[in-house]
This record gives sequence, structure tokens and C-alpha cells, in this order.
Amino acid sequence: MKRRKLVWQIFSLSLLTIVMCLVPLSMYLLREFKQFHHDQIRAELEARAILVRNQLTEPLNSQHYELLSELTNSLARQTRMRLTIILPDGQIIAESDEDPELMANHAERPEIKQALSGEIGQIIRKSETVHEEMMYLAIPCYNGQSISGVVRTALPITRINQTMSRLVQRVVLTGLLLSLLTLMVSLFISRRITRPLLDIQKHARAFAQGDFKGSIPVPDIEEIALLVHVLNDAASQLETRFQTILHQKNEKDAILTSMIEGLLAIDLNEQLITLNHSAAHMLGLSIEKSQGRLVQEVIRHSELQKFIHHSLTTPGPREDMVTFLHPQTQFVYVHGTQIVDHRGQTIGAIVVLHDITRMKRLENMRRDFVANVSHELRTPLTALQGFLETLQDGALSQPEEAQRFLTIMHAQVTRMGKLIEDILLLSSLEQDTDNQEIALNLAPLLPTIQSAIQTCEHKAREKDITISLQGKTDIELMHNPELLSLALINLLDNAIKYSDQDSTVTLSIDQQEKQTVIAVIDHGCGIPHEHQDRVFERFYRVDKARSRKLGGTGLGLAIVKHIAVIHNATVILESSPDQGSTFSLHFPAIPNKPNTIPDIPANE
Repeated sequence: MKRRKLVWQIFSLSLLTIVMCLVPLSMYLLREFKQFHHDQIRAELEARAILVRNQLTEPLNSQHYELLSELTNSLARQTRMRLTIILPDGQIIAESDEDPELMANHAERPEIKQALSGEIGQIIRKSETVHEEMMYLAIPCYNGQSISGVVRTALPITRINQTMSRLVQRVVLTGLLLSLLTLMVSLFISRRITRPLLDIQKHARAFAQGDFKGSIPVPDIEEIALLVHVLNDAASQLETRFQTILHQKNEKDAILTSMIEGLLAIDLNEQLITLNHSAAHMLGLSIEKSQGRLVQEVIRHSELQKFIHHSLTTPGPREDMVTFLHPQTQFVYVHGTQIVDHRGQTIGAIVVLHDITRMKRLENMRRDFVANVSHELRTPLTALQGFLETLQDGALSQPEEAQRFLTIMHAQVTRMGKLIEDILLLSSLEQDTDNQEIALNLAPLLPTIQSAIQTCEHKAREKDITISLQGKTDIELMHNPELLSLALINLLDNAIKYSDQDSTVTLSIDQQEKQTVIAVIDHGCGIPHEHQDRVFERFYRVDKARSRKLGGTGLGLAIVKHIAVIHNATVILESSPDQGSTFSLHFPAIPNKPNTIPDIPANE
């Protein structure tokens, strides 16, 4: 359906109203005006006919037709009308405008018939004699009680038609002027009515777009003013509700965004209503592309699909654990419950995803850690038990064997003490880091390095190994001297253990634009590439037999990595078999607040 503007609808209705009013009114006035003129002419003809009859009755009754003809012509000239005298048989005996002998009998003329019947006859018709539209009026002439003839008067009505034509033109012109004036007034009124409506439309469009700041001007038209007041009040209430909804939405979005758990909302058609960033990250989805689509289209995990279906169809909460294998193994605890509206009807379900991969990994790490500690302690304890039983069985009577057994037992006890010491140190580092009790201060680096070198010099001399210090020594660094010294001692100790006799271990310092690098370089046996990603795990050994023989606990590099993280640094290994190894600590030039210590996985 084609729509038109209100202003043109009002304008067209006004035009139609004007036409419907003016046309009938004009036709009525013209008809009345014409009838009025006809009545005036009839009255004039009747009055003149009576006057003429008074003068012509005597000559008519006395049959002085010549005198009657002269009087007829004389009276016609005086009254400026056409006169005709007709006998009862219809014969014309006198005529002002034509020769009576040439005129036809008028007995059958309507006005003559009426006059012969004693009435006044009147008619308007075109004259056959003068070929002009005339109004005829005939009255009877009496001779006693009988009718002796008829006097007929006639006037042309051409002047009336001409007058009516001019009148019609004036009426039409006046009507057009009045119509134009009325239409202008109508256009003004319609625009005056529609202008507030346009303001309402403009502000309503702004309201629809969420802009409630401006209020609609109140017009002086009462009905529209009431509408404007209602709309302004509605806009004010909408703004309040909109702000409330926006505030609630922002709160909801903030809650959903800050949730560690993933959250999915699904309707009864198993279409995804919404999901938060955690769920999108867990499932590898795009929030924008996933909303409104079926669960089966976006979630490619059969166990989770079944869980969602059961959550939608089964009352009460549900719990389960699913495993994601791609892109990496994840253990996810899922909790599902139905969404119920205010009428108690189920409209969907909420599924919460809780990633327990870290918890599982920590559990495995603790289990492996306990197993590794038990294994590491069982070896020296078994050896101690065996040597003690040997001594009890008579080895004490052999001084040389007894001394050898005691020396081995002492080494095993020392190794157990070192192992327990390293375990307690790791536990202390984790606890102090969690409690943020480890302080880093800006201090010279050289004393810390010298302390580490001095601690390891004794072991180095036993193998004729030289510890070489290279690079800048006047550097200041944000660090904890005791912890950094401990990390360097572990790196130097490992370098000395796995280096050959008469070799060199280098400790280098390099200050760059964005970082400071401390590296410990040896030229020993090196570490194969397949082991390099795991050497920082607890109790992981490349060569277990050789490591235990050299007195290693398998925790040294794990301690180094902990200390590096405490200093917001990274530890990098570069090594090749039989080419030596380089362990480097990379410290930021402007250290930030220390990171929380991550769990360093134990060897599996």
C-alpha cells in the first residue's frame, strides 16, 4: 500500500471538501438565480399583458382588426416586447414582429391552450418565427363571460443566458479564488499540525537509537501536546530502564569475562545463546560466529554434546568430566543445570566448564614427586641397610672392608642430606614466592658472582678446572644476592661435574639494551637435543647412573628455574653432544614485579 505524507492527505481532503461544497452550492445558486430572473420576466410579462389586454379588449370584441393591429404595434414598441393577438380558433389577427397572414395557426400551442381554458399560459421555447429562445405568456380576453381572444406577450431570454454565462464565469472565478485561499489556509494548517509530528518523528528515531537526551518541544495543539508529554515521559522511563539494563549487561559481561570457568547458555532448540571468553578459548570457538547456531554445528565433541542434551532434558543438576584431546589434552569438569522462567517452565540450560588440567597435572606431579623422592631415598637406604647387615654379619672383623663400607655409607648419608636439603629449599622457594616474601633490590652484581665462584672453586681445583669470569663486572641488577648466588652455584657445580679434567668453565656477563645475560659455559659431554626440554624437571636425569655417581640429586636445575622466575628472568639451554653446554639467565633491563612461581613438572 502506497503511503502519503499527512500534509498532502490533509491538503487533498481539504481540496475534495472544497470541491464537494462549492460545486453543488454554485449550481444551486445559479439555478436559483436563473429561476429568479425567469420569475421576474414572467411577472413583468404578466403585468404588461394585463395592461395591453385592457387596451385591446374593446377593439377585439368589436372586431376592429385594423385598429387592433395598429395598437398592437404601438404597444409593442412602447413596452419593447412582442405582442400577439389570437382568436379562440387559433387564428392570429395581430402580431408585432411578423405578418399575421404568414404565421401558422396557434390553437395547439401550449400557452394558447392554457389561456383559452381561462388560465395564464406560460412557456419557454425557441420561436419558429424569429428563431430565438423566447418566454411566452398568454392571458384570455373576455367578452362578457366568454373568451373572445388571447393576448400573448413574449420577451427573448438570450439576455438572461448571457447574464447567466457572465455570472457562471464570475462564480467559477470566485470559487477558484476561494478554493485557492482555502487551500493555502489548509496547507498552512496542515503544516502547522504536521510540524510537531515531524519533531516527534525525529526524536522518536533518536529514542529508537538509544539517545534520550533531547526532549520533544511541546506544541500549542492540545491533542499533540498530550501525546508529546506521554512520549517525553516514556523516553525518560526508557532512559532509566535502558541505563539499568546497560548497567546490568555490563555487570554480566564483566562477570562472564572475568570468570575463569567457561560458561555456555543453550535454549531448548539446542542453539547456543551465549558463551564467555573462557568457554570460547577452551572450545576453540569465536563468540560472534557461534552465537545463535546449533550446538552440533559449533562444538565438535560428542561427550559434551550428549551432556548438554541430557542437561536440557533431565531435571536437576548434572556433573561429569570430559577430556579434550585437541589442540592439547585438557581435563574439563562440567556442571549443567536447567534454566527455569518465572512460570516454572524450562527455557534452556547453563553449562559451566571448569578446566582441571592444571589440578590433574599438579596431582600427577605430586604423585610423581612422592614416587621420585621415595625412589631417591630408597636407593641409599637400601645400600645402608645392606652394608649394616654386612657389618653385622662379620665384616667389622675386617678393618679394611669395614672402613670401605663406612665410607660408602657416609657418602649415601651425605647424598640423602643433600636431597632433603634441596627438597626443603624448593618448598621454601615456592612458599616464599606465594607469600611474596622474596625481596629484590638494586645492587652490584659482582659480589654475588664472586661468592658463587668462591663456593665452587674447591670442586674445580679437584678436577684442575679453571673458572673464568668474562664481560662487564660493574653492572647493577635488581636481584636477591643469596638466591642468585645459589642459582649460579648450581649451574657452576653442574658444569664442573660434567666437564673433563684440565678444562675451563666460563661465567660471562653481557649487558644489552633490553636485558642482562649471565651465562655459564662448559665444554663437557653436552646434552642431547631430545632431553633439553626436560632437564629442568624435578629428578630428571639425562644419564641416571652417571648423575647418581657424581652425587647429583636431580633438583639443581629445577631450583635454578625457580630462582630465574623469581627474578622475572628466563633460563635458556644451548647444548650439543660432546660440544658442551651453555646455561644463560636473561634478566630484563627494567625488571618488573616478580612473577608467581609456576609449578615445575617432575620427570614422568
